[in-house]
Amino acid sequence: MRDTCFLALTLSVLLLARTSTAGDAKPEEMSKDLLGTWTVVEGEINGKKLPGAAGTMRLIFTKDKVIWQFDTSDGEKAFDGTYKADPKKSPKEIDLSQPVNAKKVALGIYKIEGDRLTICMGAQRPKNFEDMVLSRLIFTRKKSK
Repeated sequence: MRDTCFLALTLSVLLLARTSTAGDAKPEEMSKDLLGTWTVVEGEINGKKLPGAAGTMRLIFTKDKVIWQFDTSDGEKAFDGTYKADPKKSPKEIDLSQPVNAKKVALGIYKIEGDRLTICMGAQRPKNFEDMVLSRLIFTRKKSK
């Protein structure tokens, strides 16, 4: 099941990604609220829930990069990537490089509500969190304590 979630999450980001770079923003422009480790508590791909996704993936945001961590049957797999966040936009925008090819970037929006982070991504940047956009990912993560 963990390998299925890893494969589904990775393939979805691959399909949604565009070729570009996500590391253009200056660190002081990034959202400090994103920094830290976030663990998946729920996931959807194209509107369908990912069973077994909870706890199998983490995003670790530092000021310089994002680390994608996946739990698989072979142990933990980690990939360094880039991100760009614009907390001044409404909704807040985030671009995340895909886990296995940092030159491809998924366009997203995000919101932080208490200790929960929600990110929606698509081939085109979603306009809001309610729109059903074909080929998008929704992750709700809980900040690790």
